[in-house]
This record gives sequence, C-alpha cells and structure tokens, in this order.
Amino acid sequence: VYQIRIGNLEKDAGTGRRAPKKAIEEAIDATVELVDFLALLIDPEAHMDSALELWSLHLKLSRLHLQNKSSEAALKSAEVALQIAEEIDSMQDVAWALLAVAEAYKALDSYEQAQQAAEDAAALFHEMGDKVG
Repeated sequence: VYQIRIGNLEKDAGTGRRAPKKAIEEAIDATVELVDFLALLIDPEAHMDSALELWSLHLKLSRLHLQNKSSEAALKSAEVALQIAEEIDSMQDVAWALLAVAEAYKALDSYEQAQQAAEDAAALFHEMGDKVG
C-alpha cells in the first residue's frame, strides 16, 4: 500500500501537477502504518539497515506533512529522523534530517530556529566535503 501511495504522488510530481489533498493524506496514512509496523518488528539499534529505513520513512513523512500543510507533524517527523540519525552516528543522515527540521521550522514561521538548523546542516555537509547537501 505504501509503495502505491508514494508512487501516485511521485507520478503527479513528475508531471508537474500538485497532488490532490486526498492522495497526500492517503500517503501519510500508509507511511505512518509502515513506520508503526516496522517499529514493532525491528530494533534500530541492533540493525543499521532497519534504522536507516525508519530514518528514510520519517523524512518522507515530514515532506508529506509539509505538502499537507501540517507543519507541526512535519517537525515531529523530522525530529524523529534526526534522533535516529544521531543514534546510529551517521553525520550525513544527521545533516539531511537537520535540513528537514529547518524546512518544518520555516513552515511554522520559526525563522531563527530554521536558520540555526540549516546552518548546522551546512556545517556538517561542509565538514564531510559533501557539495550536494
């Protein structure tokens, strides 16, 4: 179900159309369901791949919440992704999660916090020599 819902959104994005609110909400529901299911099955501290999958899902969930204009929920998901990245000690994933946190703060009109998170992400990307982030 998750793949279908996300696939539908990606198809809309590929055509330049804004996804319908219902499609975004269905994708959010499917993502939350998958995150909850995986959280029951795995121990992120014991399995790096599982932790990275949860990190990725929380980042996607944050973006979906932003599309749905649910800024508080976006921030919460981004902060969970940040926590996971910090727990597995992955600087690159921490940096990407910080960018998601910055986007959520910006959507909440919390510009100082958004700027701080973005600067923290930029510092990490610079430290790693990552020119993409």
